[in-house]
Amino acid sequence: IQLNSTKTPRIMSSSCAACGKAGQVKKCGACKLVVYCDANCQRNHRKAHRPECNRRVIDIKAAKNKGGDGYDQFLDEPAIDIKTFVLPPRPECPICFIAFPFEADRKMYLICCGKFICRACSEESMGVDCDAKIERGINVLDPENYHQCAFCRALPVEDTIGALKKLIERGDADAMASLAHEHLNGVEVRRDEKRAIDLYHKAAASGSSKACAFLAQRCWRGDFLSIKRDVDKARRLYSRAVRLGGDPGAMYNLGIIREDDGHSDFVYYTLASASAGKTDALATVKDDFLAKRITKEEYTGALRSYQTVHEELRSESRKKLNDKLARRTP
Repeated sequence: IQLNSTKTPRIMSSSCAACGKAGQVKKCGACKLVVYCDANCQRNHRKAHRPECNRRVIDIKAAKNKGGDGYDQFLDEPAIDIKTFVLPPRPECPICFIAFPFEADRKMYLICCGKFICRACSEESMGVDCDAKIERGINVLDPENYHQCAFCRALPVEDTIGALKKLIERGDADAMASLAHEHLNGVEVRRDEKRAIDLYHKAAASGSSKACAFLAQRCWRGDFLSIKRDVDKARRLYSRAVRLGGDPGAMYNLGIIREDDGHSDFVYYTLASASAGKTDALATVKDDFLAKRITKEEYTGALRSYQTVHEELRSESRKKLNDKLARRTP
């Protein structure tokens, strides 16, 4: 089955997928496209069936309620009640156990194992690994001695697209968003905007907050030929991004949309975003305070929360990385 397929494949046989006996009717509960004699046959065939099943489930989710430009399935995404909603905690780096920095270039997606890690942990691991090998007289320029993954210790992946497709077979929504990015940029594969948008759509349906935020931005701006401008869909996709990943940037943009729509509660979206560490939101909160749209207590509360969040994001390795990147800036 192709990843860009939007049709659900039909069952071609009533034979058990495990033992081959005919006349079976027990369907796989996830993809509903293969049948088994009983639970034992299904259990024995699970490992072999899982990759295909995951691919089909993703296609089924993407095809369900799909109409128009393909984003109608997000119309059921409920709006955020800003008075009661609490941002979920930001994801943490699995190496240093500190929440990821806000800057997009300060974290990395590892296509060998499907993990996000902060860039500081990656560069620190690389430096320690290279220094140790040089001390032992090992040629670090030899491909066999290249730096291993900081998380799973695998050697660098040569086939980027192949590695991403393997992760997608395991149901990794972030790998699908990364493959969409590759199709959009056209570096590792031929540039194909339509294919990229379709993959972003499937990734968003499968739980990628990054894909949700990307599609929301495109729907809001209407700057892609394959996506028409639709502010309501942008609002719902931003809401999904906030729920999935605690994205303060998505919350901030929701506030701008609310303000454009003439709602006075937009200031509370901005307060929530600033409290979660969004720098642009903090500047806007200050303007709201000076304009007397929020109270002094609300402003100082957001400021304290902002400072606490950024204090918790600090580490020695991240400081070294920031200093290193600052020296590179002309």
